[in-house]
Amino acid sequence: MTDTHETWSWGELFEIDLPLDWEVRDLEDAVEICPVSGVGGVQLATLDAPTDEAPSAAVVGLIERFAATRGAAGPIPADVEQDGAGITRARARFDADDGRWVACAATWSHHVVLLTAFARAEDARMLLVAEGLFDGLRPVDMPHARELPPDAPGDF
Repeated sequence: MTDTHETWSWGELFEIDLPLDWEVRDLEDAVEICPVSGVGGVQLATLDAPTDEAPSAAVVGLIERFAATRGAAGPIPADVEQDGAGITRARARFDADDGRWVACAATWSHHVVLLTAFARAEDARMLLVAEGLFDGLRPVDMPHARELPPDAPGDF
């Protein structure tokens, strides 16, 4: 982290490095992170991870359901990655009637975080910023990974 960023945490769940000129607005069941200038923003929500789905299916399904609420047409291809620390991440960009969206989801230890951002079709810079924030999202207290197959159902 540099002197242009500060660490913000959602309780004991996760933390993220935000530019100093951004502010966090609590929306009760979600937070919105916006530049002080008021142009653009990123929304974050947390959910309990489903116990009957594999982590990759859970994050992809969440992105697909979010895209459907925005009116996205057709299947939304999502890039999925799993790291050695036990975090499964997925991300997708898609077009909807109101503009371009990015939706990112991460899951670990019975938690899922959904990050979304919107941009007008002609200005997709906020989507790059949102993906950068998502890449830096990290659990505050990550339990030790268990010795299970990487995508076993219920392995959160």
